Parts: sequence; structure tokens; C-alpha cells
Amino acid sequence: MITYASYLSEDENLGVDGATIVGFNTGISILTGLIVFPILFSAGVDPAAPGAGAIFVSVAQALGSIPFGSVVGALFFATVAIAALSSAISLIEVVVSYAIDEFGLGRFRATMLVGGAIFLLGVPVTVDPVMVDLYDIFAAQILLVLGGILLVVLVTWVHADDALGELGKGITRFDSIGTLWLWVVRVPVLAVLVVSLYLGVTGFADFLQGPFAEFLG
Repeated sequence: MITYASYLSEDENLGVDGATIVGFNTGISILTGLIVFPILFSAGVDPAAPGAGAIFVSVAQALGSIPFGSVVGALFFATVAIAALSSAISLIEVVVSYAIDEFGLGRFRATMLVGGAIFLLGVPVTVDPVMVDLYDIFAAQILLVLGGILLVVLVTWVHADDALGELGKGITRFDSIGTLWLWVVRVPVLAVLVVSLYLGVTGFADFLQGPFAEFLG
């Protein structure tokens, strides 16, 4: 979001844009849950099965036990593939944009280099599903949360004035809520992220000592 926000015009209302993105993302997530969970329950599959590979095991098992499951499954996983591809494009743009700005690379060359590096990094997941869980837990529960903590500190503590100035562009009557937003992000949001990081680290340690240790052993 930060990378794409940098492409916006100066008078763009970041508050409205951010709220729209959050609203759509939350709404789509709820709709997905309303579709997937009934299928899992009807097939007697535990929806709490952990790990990123659960979608390819639990959901596939559930879809295989319902009428027209093969058709529904094909449509579902095609949608998952499109969602994964669109997410990959948005994520790779962050690194590609950095390579272009900092190292002067052309977009095609930067994309090929970054994409190749990501491809090589992802090869281990083809060995065993436990590697999918290893990457998923480490990235989602540690790196993502740690990045959020660093971002909150940088934006709301180190560059608070610049953050308020940027966020206020295109928003009328922002001064009345700018300070409130700043302290909400500075304290409660940061506290939640720190607790989440602690839980993520402990969860990752349990995974390394459990399923991953069994895989290595």
C-alpha cells in the first residue's frame, strides 16, 4: 500500500482510499468465510486445521465430498490462483520499485532478477508441505508483524509531522482527528503488534520443535 500510495497525486484523499481498501478486503474475507466454512462443516472437516497447506488438503477433501465438487473445486482453486497471482504482482512491485529507484535498473531487468530470486527461494516448498508452513508462519507471524512495528515507529514516532502532513492532503478538517489518529497508532496499535510478534515468535519456535523437527528427523 505504501508503494502504490506513492504513485497517487498530491490531492488524493488517503483517508477515503485507505478506508475503501480496508472495507473491500474485510468484506471479501467475510464472504469467503461464508462460502468456505459451510462446505467444510458439511463435509465434517475441521476448519481449524493449521498451516497454509490446509487449503489444499482440508478444502480439497471437503469439495470432493459434495455434489458437483469437482466443478466447484475447479472454480474455487482457479479463483485462489488468480488471487495469489494478483497478490504476487502487488508484492513484487515493492522490491522492483526499490531496485529501480536505488540501483537504476530497468523495470524488465529488475522484475526478472527479483522474480528469479523469489522463484529460487520458493523451490524448497516443493519438497514437503511442512516447508509451506515454515515459510507461511515465519513470513506471516514474524516478518509481517515486525515490518508493521518498524513502520509504526518510523511513521508515528520518527516522522510524525511528515506523516500528518501527508495524510492531511486531500482531507478536509483533518487537524481535528490527526492527533487522535497519531496516538492511536503510536500506543494501542503498537502494543497489539508487539504482543502479536511475541505470540508469533513463540508459535514459530513450537513449530520448529514440533512438525519441522519431525520432518528433519
